[in-house]
Amino acid sequence: MFNFNALQMPGVVENLSVQVDGAQAAPQSDGVWLHLPLPAGAIVGELLTVTIAYDLVLPSIEPWAWAWRGTLGYTPAQLNLGDWYPVLAWHSAAEGWVMHLPSPLGEYTTTPAADYAVRFSAADGQTLPLLVGSGAATTCGADQCFSLHGGRFAAYVAATGMASRSTVTAGGQMVTSLYLPEHAAGGEAALQTAASALAVFSQRYGVYPFPTFSLVEGDFYDGMEYSGLSFVGRSYYAEYDGTPRNLLAIISAHETAHQWWHTLVGNDQAAEPWLDEALATYSELVFLEAKYPAAVDWWWAYRVDAFKPTGRVDGSIYDFLNFREYVDAVYLRGAQMLQAMRLAIGDERFFSFLKQYAAAHAGGVATGTDFWQAYAEAGGDPAAVRGQFMRP
Repeated sequence: MFNFNALQMPGVVENLSVQVDGAQAAPQSDGVWLHLPLPAGAIVGELLTVTIAYDLVLPSIEPWAWAWRGTLGYTPAQLNLGDWYPVLAWHSAAEGWVMHLPSPLGEYTTTPAADYAVRFSAADGQTLPLLVGSGAATTCGADQCFSLHGGRFAAYVAATGMASRSTVTAGGQMVTSLYLPEHAAGGEAALQTAASALAVFSQRYGVYPFPTFSLVEGDFYDGMEYSGLSFVGRSYYAEYDGTPRNLLAIISAHETAHQWWHTLVGNDQAAEPWLDEALATYSELVFLEAKYPAAVDWWWAYRVDAFKPTGRVDGSIYDFLNFREYVDAVYLRGAQMLQAMRLAIGDERFFSFLKQYAAAHAGGVATGTDFWQAYAEAGGDPAAVRGQFMRP
């Protein structure tokens, strides 16, 4: 079973052909998932080579596009390759193949960690544009190659009208900020935020797992995370006011945190979105506490309390009527829940719990049960917290 998100976009995928061990196969598709029949006599544990060939006819990104709808296509400034290839579905011993349907409110895929080798070539002797993407980049003759170990989903951006700035962190990671030239101040702020956030989260959650990280101004709205690369929407750059008390700073930290809570530790994003979104939202606070403590009270007032959030933290992406309800419950109530957990056991045990949880499930797919078990092992009382924030 393969998720192929690009199939949702009419006319984008053409000439699809699938082979299994060199033999032509006839997959079935519901417009989102590719159901691939196995060869007769296939044995559990046997290695099969699946080759999926197709052409992508990239669409222009509409001005109103947001989140993943803006990550596959092009504008005058950028060509985005996000959700551009079929990815193997997660297979759970308890549930079998985990295959959810799309929702307008959140992500729906559960993706196993994998290794990637991607090569870009320019047609007809043309020169490749500036490329950033998931993993370490090397030149391969006239081509550009990327390698990624243990990624959830690889994404790439060809910058046809953007500026770039890079820096190297104390931990040796190359951080790149890609931004529209008219947003140079925001691009620099995004670079410094991403580099600082990598350092803070590496200390709090465990070492960042990749040699590079790119933060890209998306020529669309909102943000979206991939392995080693995250998008932050252009409106945040346009509205940057030169201080940490703005959405560019906190959303940049949020998307950086997804490198731990989505990529390093996977989860079922449809059934349990709080396992990455609540933790990424709370990481905004963790970043400000470390780098801009004077902005902490502003963050609680502006980001959380102003919305008077309600709802169950553990709702699925299908349980809410609109995006505001979803964010209030999963993101904001989720942040309140994590703060309650922290106050209950103290800073030292709380951050030790998060680091141990991340280490125990690095490269895997964690569940809410795993999360609460780790909290209990740190001395917390899961029942007390769940009774306040989650379903009975």
